[in-house]
Amino acid sequence: MFDEILSVDDAAKYLKVKSTTIRRQAERGDLPGFKIGNRWRFRMKDIESFIDAQMNQEKFANRVFKLWEEIKTEVTNSEYSINNISEIIQEIRAKCSKKEASDAA
Repeated sequence: MFDEILSVDDAAKYLKVKSTTIRRQAERGDLPGFKIGNRWRFRMKDIESFIDAQMNQEKFANRVFKLWEEIKTEVTNSEYSINNISEIIQEIRAKCSKKEASDAA
C-alpha cells in the first residue's frame, strides 16, 4: 500500500555508499528524492529506478565504446581516412543490425 521511504542513512546502506554521496547526488538532482523539513527522504521505487537507469547508461556506454573501437580498427585497417567517419559509422551500424538480427534468430 505505502511505498517504503528511506532516510539518507538507509539509502546509503542500501546502495553501499557514504551518506555524503547520497546527499550530494540528491542536491544535484541525480538521485530522486524529496525533503521533509531539511532532511532528505527517498522512495524505494525511485532508488530502484535510479539503479536501473545507471545500469542502462553503463550498457549504452559500453556499446558506444565497442562501436568506437570498431571504427578505429576499420580506419586503421583500410583505405579510409578521418574524412570517411560518417561512411564508416553507417557500415558499422549495418553490421551491428545484421549481427543483432542473427543473434535474435
